Amino acid sequence: ICTMIQDDVYGEAGQQGIDFAAEKYGFTVANTQKFKVGTENYAGQIGALAGAKCQMVFLVATPSDAAKIWGTAAQARFAPQWFGQSPSYIGALIKTPLAPYLQAHFLLTSEGTEWNDRSVKGMADMVDRQKKYIPAQAPDYYFGFGYLQARAVTDLLEKAVELGDL
Repeated sequence: ICTMIQDDVYGEAGQQGIDFAAEKYGFTVANTQKFKVGTENYAGQIGALAGAKCQMVFLVATPSDAAKIWGTAAQARFAPQWFGQSPSYIGALIKTPLAPYLQAHFLLTSEGTEWNDRSVKGMADMVDRQKKYIPAQAPDYYFGFGYLQARAVTDLLEKAVELGDL
């Protein structure tokens, strides 16, 4: 089990999460590779992960870096199980040549439940509204994130109006 993280506070926070899991579940992080946001060449980091025989890599990156990282890994024929911390993935990647590699080797880690999990009232409500008002919207965790932010702002503004305190 290895990690590849942005060399900033976001990356460090992701690493802290994996370190916590490692302690709790008794595994060791064999190798950690860091990168600066916007790096153009990830061959060194991918080579180090492959050399460490990483079978699983937890990635903390945004989609623009993640796509280049996975592209480099695919070209190098390095195919561990990737776990990408939200927001490493964006739906547009499925329309790129990376799609087969991601389908075979990538899982997204994110908060919340699965899209259309009817056992969760909030998810059921969101999907019902989405189907009514935006039927062409495909499942997308960015949509869900935006929807929940909009709900929170709406609740806050309604309460402010009720209190006469805008």
